[in-house]
Amino acid sequence: MTICWMLRALWSIRRSIFTTSPTVSVFSTYAIRAQRGSRTISVNGAAAHKANPGDILIIAAFATYSELELHKYHPSLVYVDEFNRIIDQRDKIPVQAA
Repeated sequence: MTICWMLRALWSIRRSIFTTSPTVSVFSTYAIRAQRGSRTISVNGAAAHKANPGDILIIAAFATYSELELHKYHPSLVYVDEFNRIIDQRDKIPVQAA
């Protein structure tokens, strides 16, 4: 299973990307498919000025659902290591202790 396959829904819905570099940036951009298995995530165009090689990126995708669709919905959470290898997948957002 590859990141590209896991993020298949990102090609047609709105995305925001957050960087965790010393100066946190938030930006929206498009997605371009990389070669399958390459584990490549690149930021191109004007958004490239918001991220640097080696930054940790959080990619969030947003969509609109009807009430019926929302009741059946489960998020796709994909966690990768520093080499963009999938290390965990979840379909629930973890509850954070107060």
